[in-house]
Amino acid sequence: MSLDRRFALLQAAEAADAWIIEDDWAGDFCVTDKPLPTLKELDLGGRVIYVGSFSKSIFPALRLGFILAPPPLVPFFCTSLEAFSPGVPTHLQTVLAEFIAEGHFATHVRRMRRLYAERYDALAHAVGTHLARWLELAPTRTGLHTFARLKCPIIDRDEHIVDGKKMVDFSSS
Repeated sequence: MSLDRRFALLQAAEAADAWIIEDDWAGDFCVTDKPLPTLKELDLGGRVIYVGSFSKSIFPALRLGFILAPPPLVPFFCTSLEAFSPGVPTHLQTVLAEFIAEGHFATHVRRMRRLYAERYDALAHAVGTHLARWLELAPTRTGLHTFARLKCPIIDRDEHIVDGKKMVDFSSS
């Protein structure tokens, strides 16, 4: 989302007395030089609830996440989490806190940014070299996801059974 659209969304939330839940799951892995600020960073009115998970950035089985809530909502989240969340073992929280405090998380994120940038560049090169006739790869700010547009429409679709398996033949004629 562009910076202008981010400001417009924040203004709309303020005008409507609404909350915005920002799940910035890929923000740590921005592969551009200067990532755009999060909505939470731009939020002067206390309208953004920022949620994150270390499952995407470190290890899926870790199952640790966090919520940065505006002060008026903190008691609500505390009560809700106490009532419905099974909790996370304190030893995992302690290890993660030390991992962050000692700078290992920042090092990991920098290393992953480089790796994902390399992988995206390899994908872009492969699409440009081998699939440019059919696909246009959309630029991305993160190295975790992208999409491509088909350059030509698919006009015909024929289904055939080959060796007991259903095969789909896409052709442009």
